Amino acid sequence: MEVNDDELWAKVERISTQSMQAMPDCGQFAYARETQGFVESDAIREAYSWLAKNECRAEIQSFTQPDPPDLVATLVDGSHLSFEFAVIVHQETIKVIKHRSKNLSVSGEYQNWAPTIFQQRISELLVQKESIFATHLNNGKALKPIILVLGSDSLMSHPDLVDGFSVRSQIFDRVLVHFGYIANPSGASESEYLIMDITEK
Repeated sequence: MEVNDDELWAKVERISTQSMQAMPDCGQFAYARETQGFVESDAIREAYSWLAKNECRAEIQSFTQPDPPDLVATLVDGSHLSFEFAVIVHQETIKVIKHRSKNLSVSGEYQNWAPTIFQQRISELLVQKESIFATHLNNGKALKPIILVLGSDSLMSHPDLVDGFSVRSQIFDRVLVHFGYIANPSGASESEYLIMDITEK
């Protein structure tokens, strides 16, 4: 079936609008239904690349997205690793942006993260995901080890928000925060992404 440029552009605009309505505070990790799998797999693979580089782990050879979990990787050494992805969203920001959007006012940039709020949201997400995955582990839908990747790339998200903060989990073997892309300090054109491990040592 042939698709003309107008139809294709209309579809792109629709997906972009759905993404922003769903998660306007998380541009890089915002997704519509059609793009959710790509967003999750990219963020997970970036987070694991960081982990592999810093801990001399085996690289990913292939992966599947059974949902649950969001991604299961087969490493080059033959072992398997499960991943779950979630986005850290600022609820008050969402309310303000949606209110401004309904009233046709310019939304501008409105992020109000503070370390306590950011850490509280992480703790809430962790409790939610642990409850879900306790069931998945019991019924065999998920297997350990499992890594939880939390994505946050709003303008006010910064590593200082998790300075000195760590979490302990009986379900997830590691908890990583993906802060999105940052400017390359060397001045090179290639962007870099910032990952932090907040698992209690």
